[in-house]
Amino acid sequence: MTATAERRRSVRYPADWPAWYQLDGRAHWRNARLIDVSKHGAAIELFDTTPSETPSSGRLQLQVASVAPDGSGVRLAAWIRRRISVDDARVLVGVEFAPLRNDEAALLHLMVGLRAMA
Repeated sequence: MTATAERRRSVRYPADWPAWYQLDGRAHWRNARLIDVSKHGAAIELFDTTPSETPSSGRLQLQVASVAPDGSGVRLAAWIRRRISVDDARVLVGVEFAPLRNDEAALLHLMVGLRAMA
């Protein structure tokens, strides 16, 4: 058995956060769930889509709900790096976040940091 080299730039943490996504700038926002998250990317379960409708690469807009009850969350641009179909119905994607503005990076790092402490 051979080990697979870890290519991630930062540690991923379990999240289970509600989110919404938009594929390639389409107007329709759809439900999603962040499975895990890091400062540079995430694994996301996409709802309201099918494997054939979801591209295996391309741009995705992601709105992540805040972990604080009074927070507004953060909107991020991301690139789909991997798509997996589970049971021919569930769609999971691995994304790499696009370069973040300072405010986006600060909020995401805070959210990841809070999750890491939980």
